[in-house]
Amino acid sequence: MASPLAPPPRELARATLVAAAIAAIVLVVAVLPAEYGLDPTGLGRVTGFARLSDAHGGPTVEAGGPRIVSAVDARWEVVESVVATRAGENRGAFTTERETFPLNLTNLTKLTARLDWWDNDTIDGARTKPDVFELALVAPDGREARTVQGANGADGHGNLSTSLAWRSVPQPAAAGDRYALPLLAPDASSHGTWTVVVRLQSAGGVEGAATPDPGNAWRLTLAAETFDLILDAREGGDRVSFTLAPNEGLEYKFGMQPNATLRYAWTATGPVYWDLHAEEHGHDHEASTRFAEGTSAGERGAVTATFSGLHGWFFQNRGASPVTIALETSGAYTIVGVP
Repeated sequence: MASPLAPPPRELARATLVAAAIAAIVLVVAVLPAEYGLDPTGLGRVTGFARLSDAHGGPTVEAGGPRIVSAVDARWEVVESVVATRAGENRGAFTTERETFPLNLTNLTKLTARLDWWDNDTIDGARTKPDVFELALVAPDGREARTVQGANGADGHGNLSTSLAWRSVPQPAAAGDRYALPLLAPDASSHGTWTVVVRLQSAGGVEGAATPDPGNAWRLTLAAETFDLILDAREGGDRVSFTLAPNEGLEYKFGMQPNATLRYAWTATGPVYWDLHAEEHGHDHEASTRFAEGTSAGERGAVTATFSGLHGWFFQNRGASPVTIALETSGAYTIVGVP
């Protein structure tokens, strides 16, 4: 006796025929074009399945789908700038000049003091010996840079520099493929009065001369390195990759409206010929507008549409080995892909 829950034999047979018909349609429209490159009805080309496998060795297209490149690119940027200059003079050996500089430097990483001087060439007609200067740098909290000492050269010019490292630039914390920059309050720990000590250790002069060495004029420069957080907003983007066999070509397009912008960056595992162009809707396919062309292994830039139409590339591998191209885009467009 048949189960009361089982369908009647007539309905079971009908369901079996419907399932077989659907399987046959899927086979002809999707499986054969996608897996074997066979497209007896032509629907595989229309639906796009035929592009997944070409019986004549066509290019392979692997689309990663929409993705967010980065909501915001954040980085610390170090900037060096001159924050103070001063001119002075040391008259005679063993004289010391103390120069003070009130500085309010935020996010300081390093402060450098540089001393330049120009020795007198002659005294009473005789050439002078080199002068020897000493330079020291003291922070508001008492920390000191390394004291340096040196003589001028034969041309009379001398220079010394010393630096005090204040703090390091914060490093992002890595967690997989994500990075987090620490949130920091502005660092004002270097605010206050900095002191530079300039000492003339030896005034060379001329041995036996009646006129003593009068000392030297000098110029002092303070340069600071500070860091700041730089934020670059970026839009979401898309990624796709193609593998082209030798002598294979591929068109990849985007639908765009007037004034829309497409930003792009692509790289290839070997040089390829490329042609960036656009085709206006309603116009002959051959009447395209070419933006640029060349042969290279990568390009980046942006295209702004002046009319409604398809914008994109023709890539061709003119080499003897397969080449894979990775294309990243962002902006206002619809993805058409391979026309």
